[in-house]
Amino acid sequence: MKYTYDIVLNFCNDERSYEFYEWKKEDTLLTIQKIPILRTNKKKLEQISNNKIKISKLLLEKIDNKTTLENGKKIKYALLITDLSRVIALEFNNCGEVIKSSNLLLDEEEAVIDECLDYKEEKFDFEILKSYSQMEFLTREERKIRNNLLSELKYMYSQKNYDEINYLYAELYNDKITIHKKYAFLVNDIKNNYSQKYNKLYDIIKLT
Repeated sequence: MKYTYDIVLNFCNDERSYEFYEWKKEDTLLTIQKIPILRTNKKKLEQISNNKIKISKLLLEKIDNKTTLENGKKIKYALLITDLSRVIALEFNNCGEVIKSSNLLLDEEEAVIDECLDYKEEKFDFEILKSYSQMEFLTREERKIRNNLLSELKYMYSQKNYDEINYLYAELYNDKITIHKKYAFLVNDIKNNYSQKYNKLYDIIKLT
């Protein structure tokens, strides 16, 4: 097992990790003293990045308590994976399922890749449990706006502020349908087909 040393990770509660430029001061950043690393190929890393996976029991045992924080505490199951173009960090539960992930700071990612240039690709098995939806690829800010929009719409609907919902709907669509169908459409579309057009609605809500 190969290791890398002295990096900062930002494991978030979402399955999809944040890019380093989306990190915030209030995030819990972990300074990693030592963590296992595997080199793989581009195809495998794409599969790992785009799907929720479960690694084999054998690999889970190999990385058990091998990740150490600067304060001496351990992360029971974690590792880095690289294809020499990027690096991702993964944390697993006792069953081997990914529960958290993190990107690296740009300069640290480049340093880790340089370390791995002479490493051989390692074979390891994993199972794809589900594919990530399009919504899981939104930026951090888009996720925040999406969740706030849904909350505001639900509040408006519960308070029977139908004029406001009509106004928001008319900003994007001209269909002549009932207010209840407008509300249902907006909620469903924001949940499943979020795009930048909804940023406009969020700006309108903030002004009201």
